[in-house]
Amino acid sequence: MSLSLSTPAESRCLSEEAPINEVLAAGIILKTGWKGDCDFVDPMCGSGTFLVEAALIAGNINPGIYRESFAFEKWPDFNKELFEDIYNDDSAEREFAYKIYGGDIDPEAVAIARKN
Repeated sequence: MSLSLSTPAESRCLSEEAPINEVLAAGIILKTGWKGDCDFVDPMCGSGTFLVEAALIAGNINPGIYRESFAFEKWPDFNKELFEDIYNDDSAEREFAYKIYGGDIDPEAVAIARKN
């Protein structure tokens, strides 16, 4: 089974047995040199962490964009207005002209990846 994504999912809602941390997945993708300039394929996609992170990288969408909060927001010198300006700036986002493909031997994993 396989799935195809052309736009990033809004958030990860489910996971398989051994999910990888989103930050680690994004870091691994970036270390390969992939920047969204060709198709992305994950033949063992599990719950789709690499697929979602690849979609965010391809669209040049800020990391953590779907997080509800960050620990630094509790710092005494946190500047909420500055953070909101930076956090909500989507001027660098771009269209992704290629495809992201994922597959897995486990049909349940593919179903979870599709939802994510």
